[in-house]
Amino acid sequence: MALDEPQEADEVFHNDGLTFVIDRLLFEIAKPIRIDFIMEEQNPGFIISSTLLENNCSIAEDPGSCNASCGVS
Repeated sequence: MALDEPQEADEVFHNDGLTFVIDRLLFEIAKPIRIDFIMEEQNPGFIISSTLLENNCSIAEDPGSCNASCGVS
């Protein structure tokens, strides 16, 4: 997750006063995507979940790890 300005190849979503920007191609293979903010005392932060991660594509650990073998339909 990073702060960024929308680019031509991005999908843009507005929700509760926040703007979310994601690469259109990544969105197509990762949707649906859910972003939650947790307020734990020790580790507050965002949790991102998607079917991409559920299909053993650990892009959080290695952004280049997901390819055609992910089994995402």
